[in-house]
Amino acid sequence: MEKLIEIDGKQIYLKAHAGVPLMYKNYFSVDFFADAMKFAKSFDAMMSESSDFSQMSYEDLSHVDMNMFYRMLWIFAKAGKKDLPPLENWLEQFDALPLDEITPPIIQMIEGLMKGKKRQTQKAMEPR
Repeated sequence: MEKLIEIDGKQIYLKAHAGVPLMYKNYFSVDFFADAMKFAKSFDAMMSESSDFSQMSYEDLSHVDMNMFYRMLWIFAKAGKKDLPPLENWLEQFDALPLDEITPPIIQMIEGLMKGKKRQTQKAMEPR
């Protein structure tokens, strides 16, 4: 899956492929799927209470691990552009990261990888 998003006036190419979970583990020493589930749940809980990010309270946002958000965003951008600088350096180019615009594509990319994993697991369990 591929998506082109705009952050702070810059075009960012995001890509999800089978290697992303391994890349994530190698860069951050954390399991991609465990973080993906936490990420999706935290934003799901927030969105169920309010579908408008601008109306979210500090309390709502306090349930979101922003470091995880940055890691998810960066790993999909890194998959799309191999020569991306390290996470901290890459983030320095942006004045703001609009959650309401960035979160939906990230969740879609995660869902695409999760569905692929679920299909593979189901196929492996089917009798032959």
